[in-house]
Amino acid sequence: MTRSLALLTAVAATSAASAGIADVRMSEFRIAQPGLDVDQYVELVGEPGTSLDGLQFVVVGDLEGAFPPDQNGGVEIVVDLSGVIPEDGIFLLASPSYSLGGADQIANLDFEPGENLTFFIADGYGGMVGDTVDANADGILDKGAISVVDSLAVLADQDPDGFGSEFYYSDTTIGPIAGFSPVHGWRCSDTLVWRPGSDAVGGVNETPGLPNATCDGGGGGGPEGLILNELRIDHSGADNDEFFELKGDPNASLDGYAVIAIGDGAAGSGAIESISLLDGYQLNAEGYFVGAKSTFTLGIPDGIFDDLQFENSDTVTIFLVLNFTGELGGDIDVDDDGVIDAFFWDEIVDGVTILETCEEPPTTTEWGYAAVVVPPDGIYAAGGIFRCEPSGDWTIGGFSFGDYSQEHTPGTMNIECDSVGCGGLARSCFEAHDGPGCSDIVICELVCEADSACCSAEWDSNCASLATAYLADGDPPAVAINELRTKQPGGDDDEYVEIIGDPGESLDGLSVVFIGSDGCEPNGVVVHQYNLIGQTIPGSGYFVMGDPTLSLGTGSPDYPIDIEIIDGGNLTAALVWNFVGARGGDLDVDNDCTLDATPWASTVGDVVAMIGDSSGNCVYLDAIEVGPDNIYTPAHLYKCASGEWDWGAFDPALGVDTPGLANLECGAPPALCGDSAAGDCFEIGSAGCDDEVCCDLVTSLDPFCATDSWDETCVSHALNMCLPLGNAPEIRIAEIRIDQPGADVDEFIEIRGEPGTALDGVSVLVIGDGAGGCGSLEVAVPLGGVTISGNGTALVSTESFTLASLETVRRFTFENSDNLTFLLVFGFVGESGMDLDTDDDSELDVTPWESIIDAVSLVETPDDGDCYYADVLIGPDVDIDDNAFVPAQVWACDDSGVWNIGTFDPASTDPPAADTPGIVNDDCGGGDVCPGDFNGDGEINGSDFGSLLAAWGPCPGCPADMNGDGEVSGADVGLLLSVWGVCP
Repeated sequence: MTRSLALLTAVAATSAASAGIADVRMSEFRIAQPGLDVDQYVELVGEPGTSLDGLQFVVVGDLEGAFPPDQNGGVEIVVDLSGVIPEDGIFLLASPSYSLGGADQIANLDFEPGENLTFFIADGYGGMVGDTVDANADGILDKGAISVVDSLAVLADQDPDGFGSEFYYSDTTIGPIAGFSPVHGWRCSDTLVWRPGSDAVGGVNETPGLPNATCDGGGGGGPEGLILNELRIDHSGADNDEFFELKGDPNASLDGYAVIAIGDGAAGSGAIESISLLDGYQLNAEGYFVGAKSTFTLGIPDGIFDDLQFENSDTVTIFLVLNFTGELGGDIDVDDDGVIDAFFWDEIVDGVTILETCEEPPTTTEWGYAAVVVPPDGIYAAGGIFRCEPSGDWTIGGFSFGDYSQEHTPGTMNIECDSVGCGGLARSCFEAHDGPGCSDIVICELVCEADSACCSAEWDSNCASLATAYLADGDPPAVAINELRTKQPGGDDDEYVEIIGDPGESLDGLSVVFIGSDGCEPNGVVVHQYNLIGQTIPGSGYFVMGDPTLSLGTGSPDYPIDIEIIDGGNLTAALVWNFVGARGGDLDVDNDCTLDATPWASTVGDVVAMIGDSSGNCVYLDAIEVGPDNIYTPAHLYKCASGEWDWGAFDPALGVDTPGLANLECGAPPALCGDSAAGDCFEIGSAGCDDEVCCDLVTSLDPFCATDSWDETCVSHALNMCLPLGNAPEIRIAEIRIDQPGADVDEFIEIRGEPGTALDGVSVLVIGDGAGGCGSLEVAVPLGGVTISGNGTALVSTESFTLASLETVRRFTFENSDNLTFLLVFGFVGESGMDLDTDDDSELDVTPWESIIDAVSLVETPDDGDCYYADVLIGPDVDIDDNAFVPAQVWACDDSGVWNIGTFDPASTDPPAADTPGIVNDDCGGGDVCPGDFNGDGEINGSDFGSLLAAWGPCPGCPADMNGDGEVSGADVGLLLSVWGVCP
C-alpha cells in the first residue's frame, strides 16, 4: 500500500516546477505479452521540443534475495532519458526487440509482471538497480530518494502487507485485473485517467507512438447500450460459480455503475441483498465484464466480488444502476406493493426479474421489480439465464455443472439459442406466424435448410407448408415407451426415454411429449417435445433417447440429446403420431383436466403419468398412473417384465435402470456387489458377483453387469481386470465393421495373431466424443478368455451377427458418422464414458492401461470434428459426388498391413464387399495387372484413394508406393489419378 500521498504531491510539484517540465508524463506502457516479451515499452508525452536530459525512468518493485519485509522499495530498472520530445508530443522508450514501429530511445526494460510495480519519471536520480528507496520498509519513500515528475503504480495487489506482496509508492494506480497486474495500460488523453488494455498486443486502445483515445465516449469512456448479459444465481452443489456479465462498448469505463440484487428481508419484499460497485473497472477489449466470486471455475473474472449474494429459491430482481447510494438491507418497496418507493440511484440502466413462481405476491413469494421477467424453470427459480445471440432475448440455462459449463460464455459472445429461430416456445411449425423459427427443433432445422428465410426473417405459409411435408404417411409403427428417468441426486446427467420395437423400425412421424405445469400455467402445457424423425430402433430392439452423459444400462444413448425434464408436479408422458402443436402450448386452457386440443393424429403405446401426493395438477389421456414415491413423483418409471408399470429408486445407484436392456420384474432388487448370494465373477449368472472389489471394477465400466445379468462380456471384463496379468501378446487389429444399411446387426472386430495366443488382459477401446468434447471412451470390448483360432484370427461380434458363424460374442455398439479411434490395449482398468483427452487437444491425457498394442483411427473429417488418436488414419470414404463419410468397413492387407476401405453394404456385389470375418485377409491386390486397385474391386476409385492416404509416409514395398521410391506421397497421388476409373 502507499502512505506517501502528501510527500509525493509536494515533491512532484517542487521537482516539476524547478525543472520546468511539468507537462512530461507517462501515457502508455506494455510490460509483458503472450509468448516472449519482445514489445515492452513506455510512452511519454509532453510539449514538443522539451529536453529529457537529466530525467530518468525508474521502476521500483522488490529487492532480489531480500527477506520480507526488506524486499520493499527495491529499484529494478533505471534508464537515463535522452533527447527531446518530438514534434507530435510523443516520446517512445522501448526494448531492443521492440517490433511495433520506431522508438525514440532503446533501453533494456526487464519488467517483472505479476507483482506490484511503481513507475517514476524522476529528475536527477543517481541510484542504480539493487538500491532501495524504502530502507525501513514502511511503504513510504525515503526522504529525498526520488524527485518525482510523474508516477504510476501497476498493481497485482491493491492491499499489500509488505510481506506476501510489495508496497507501492504512487497514488495514481492501475489494476489489479482479476487478481493480476495489467500488462498493458493507457491514459485517456482528455481525463488523464489510466485504463487497462488487452493482454494480447494490438488491442483497440494500444497506440504506442500515436495519440491516445479520449474517454468522453468510446475509447474506454461511458458505454453505450450497456446491458446485463448473463447471470448465474444458483446451481447444483455450493454456489461457487455465481456471476454476472455486462455487455457494451469495448474498454468502456464502468465508473459509477453498480449491480444490485433485490429480494426479500424481515420487512418483506424490496430488500437490497447484494451490491457490487464497479468503480475502477471497465469492459474488456471485446466489450464484456464478468463479476464473480474468487471460487469461479468458468474462467477468469474481470472483477472479484466475494460478497456476491444472489439468493436461491426466491424471486429475485437484478438491476444495473448508475450512481448507487444505498446500502445492504435497504428497502426499495416500503409498503410491499410491488412498486419502487425509494430510488437509491440516478438511473436503472438494465434489469431482469427471475421468478420462482407465477403466483401473485406477497402471499407465497416476493415481488419482482424489472420490466423484463424470466418465468420459473419448472417449479423453481432459474439458476442461470443468458441473452441469446443474436436476438438478445433471455433464456434459461441448465442447473447442473455439466449443462451450464457448456452454455455460459463469460467474457465472450453468448451462444445462439432457442429464444429465436428453432426451438422457441409456443410457435407451431405447421402454422404461419410473425418472426423466424418454430418450436420443433428437428422440423425447424429441416425446413430452414430448404428455405433459410424461415429462420432469419419470418415463418410464413411456405415454411408451414414445408413443415407439413415432414409428417409421416400411413399408420404409426408398433412401438412403445418402455422406461424413463426424469431426475436423480445432483446433476440430472442420466435422464432418458426408452422405446421398444422391432429392430430396424423407423421412428419417423413420432414425438415424445410431456404434459404438465410449466410453473406458471398449472395444467395442460406441452413442457417438452422431442421429435424422433430420422431415428430407428436398433438391432437390440431397445431405442434410447437420452443425455449424452447417460451412463446407465448400455451407456451411450442411440439418440444423444440434452434432456431437461421438469422436476416436480404430475407429468404425463406420451408417444404421439404426427405432432403439429408447439412446445409451450397450453392444451387445457380452462384447467378442467380435459385436453381442449390434441395436436397429433394418435397416441402410440402406453401413456404413463408420474404421480406425487404433493402434486395437485392434472394427468391426461387416461394415462397409467405410476407413483407416488413417498409423497413425490417417481424419478424412474419402467414397464416390468410382466407388463405392469412400476417405479424405481430416485438414486440410480440404488435402482434398477436398464436403458437399452430388458427390464426387470416389478420389485426386483438391484444387484449388490459382494452379495454372498451373487454368483462367481468368472462365471455367467445373474447381475452382480460375489467379489465386491472385482464387481465394482466391472460394473463401473459396464453398468449392464449390475442391472441385468453377469453375461460373457462381464466375465471377460472380470478376467481382464481382476486376475494377475502376464505380458501383452503380439497381435493386431485386422478388420472392423461399424455401419451398414438399416440396423447395424453385423458390427464386428477381427484380431490377427499366432494361433493359440491367449488374449487375457486385452481390450478393444473405441474413443469418440461425449458431453465433455473429444476423447470420450464410448466402447470397451473385453477379450479376456478369448484365444486366437487355428487360422490366426479371433472374431468378436454381437449376437445379431449374420456374416459368419458366431465365435466370441460381446455387447457393443459402434457410433456411426464420426471420427473414431480403435485402440487394442493391454491391462485396461477404467470407467464407462471417461474422458481420456481432458483438454481436447488430440493428445491422450488419461491412459488407464499398461500398453497400447495396436491403434487405428476411422476418419470422416480429417481437419475438424472429433479428435483422433492413432498414427494410422483410414478415411474418409469419398463417394462419386465427393461426399465424405467415415468408412463403414476397413481391412488390413495380410502381407503388408496396409489398410483398405470396404463397402458400406456387406452384401454388396458391385463392387464386391471385402468383409472376411473369421478368415485371414487377402494380400494386397492390384499389382501390374491394374496398378492402384488396392482392394481388387476392378476399379480405381475413392476407396483406393483412402487406402493410399492410410499408407501415407515411409512405406517401402507397399502397394500404395506406386512409383517405388519407398514413400507414399503426392507423386503417388498423381499416379493414382492418372489411372482413375475402371481397370482395363
